[in-house]
Amino acid sequence: MESVLSYGVNQTYFQKIQHLHKILNQSRPLIKICGNKFTSEAFKVASFKPDFMGWIFSPFSPRRITLDKAEHLIKNIQNAHPEIFHVGVFSGNSIYEIFDIVRKLNQKTRGLDFIQITEGSGFIFRLRTILQQEHIFIPVIPVIRPNGPITEDLFFPTEPSLFWILDKFDPNKKGGTGKTIPKEYFIGKIKKPFLIAGGITPDNAIEYLKLSNAIGVDISSGLEDAPGIKNEKKIQQLLDKIYNFSYS
Repeated sequence: MESVLSYGVNQTYFQKIQHLHKILNQSRPLIKICGNKFTSEAFKVASFKPDFMGWIFSPFSPRRITLDKAEHLIKNIQNAHPEIFHVGVFSGNSIYEIFDIVRKLNQKTRGLDFIQITEGSGFIFRLRTILQQEHIFIPVIPVIRPNGPITEDLFFPTEPSLFWILDKFDPNKKGGTGKTIPKEYFIGKIKKPFLIAGGITPDNAIEYLKLSNAIGVDISSGLEDAPGIKNEKKIQQLLDKIYNFSYS
């Protein structure tokens, strides 16, 4: 696990990272619900108190949210549910655009807790460098999209990271395919901490957690009736299964 010192010494941030370390080592899997776009839907999701809520800023996503809307929703949800971590999801955005969004959000609210990036190791290194130079201490969470057997070698280029996202590879899309990673790609237990994404639903979440050894699930379309429209029954089904599952 990466030292918290590499992200700065802000006391509030220390407390948040300590909380993250705690939930990363709990017996149940973590839950990240992504693609929050509409006001009523976002508050609905927040009421279930997932570990993470994801806000998509990618220009390629039907769940893309505007900066002003994200600022309003994140601020209000942080006030009501301070224990929820907020993840800015970027794919196909320039480094300048990411930096600008992060800076503006963090000026007016507690801001984002994590930045999720689909681009490769070079892009991630440059982004991390710029953020640290500007004294913006927000962890960058890399997305890995395997197109073959999954080994720990896939994680090394983007180390160090508190955790990763493992998603379905599609040469024509940067994420949000709604399709699962082929089961035959999981050839052994990976010790790196990651959330499993790509076509995860309440019906297959436990199967993929066991198969992948993931520390949690990252789910969007699997809880929806339409892009951004979350189904309460599906969310409850997911939570019931996750809360009754233990790695021990």
